[in-house]
Amino acid sequence: MAQDVFGRSAEGFGGAFDSSAAMMKIDEITDLLVANVSIQYSQSTNKVFDIQEDKTYFVIGRTQGQGTLGTIVGPKGAANAGVTKLGNVCEPKEILFDFTGASCQRGGGTTTATYKRRITDVILQSVGFSIQAENMLINENLGIQFGQLLDG
Repeated sequence: MAQDVFGRSAEGFGGAFDSSAAMMKIDEITDLLVANVSIQYSQSTNKVFDIQEDKTYFVIGRTQGQGTLGTIVGPKGAANAGVTKLGNVCEPKEILFDFTGASCQRGGGTTTATYKRRITDVILQSVGFSIQAENMLINENLGIQFGQLLDG
């Protein structure tokens, strides 16, 4: 393996990934043009100290999830319908994140890279929007909360 003048590996290329097949599916909702997603899933933890011994205990609480869907109001369709469906607390939705693409390595050969996650019981929590004069795009941020984050 070649080394640079500092003695470090000069093999910096780790491969390439084609993300053109990556998809995110929202249950029954096809009219949102989603530009970005941010998801957080956490569990509450408490640390308890024993005054009689030098021991620490962890008390694990319930999980909670929250996130943001960054959408663009535009040519894909009536975004209001998607927002209304996500806002219906009597019928919470699921969002499936299904990212699959071909990965190639230096010297040839390809493999399939897959990342799948699913969030359940998704409820719309907040709606915000912004617009810039130079492109007149309406960027909408949909704040969500959800019940669980699961593997594909």
